[in-house]
Amino acid sequence: MKKAVEFLNHQLEIGNVDVDFAGDDFYLKIASSSCRFCPKGVGEAELEGTLCPFPTTIERFLEKACCNGIVVVPEDIDMKVLVKQNGFCIIHYRHVK
Repeated sequence: MKKAVEFLNHQLEIGNVDVDFAGDDFYLKIASSSCRFCPKGVGEAELEGTLCPFPTTIERFLEKACCNGIVVVPEDIDMKVLVKQNGFCIIHYRHVK
C-alpha cells in the first residue's frame, strides 16, 4: 500500500505524504503546507467542511491497485474523513477482509 501511495503521489505531485500502519489500519498523512490541491490552502477559500478530494480518490485507487476492502474510517463525533493535526491532514483507512 505504501508503494501504491508513493506512486500516486509521484504521478499527482500531491506534496509531502507519509503512511503509518497499525494492524489493519493505516493513516495517510499529507503535510498541509505542501499540498497542491487543497482548496483552502492553495486558494484560501473560506468554505465549510472538508473539500479534500483525496479520502475517496485514494480509497478507490488502493482498492483497484492493491486489493478490495479498503475503506475510509470517519473520525470523531463529527465523522470527519480528514482530520488536521500538527500541520498534517490525516486520513484514516482500514483494510477490511
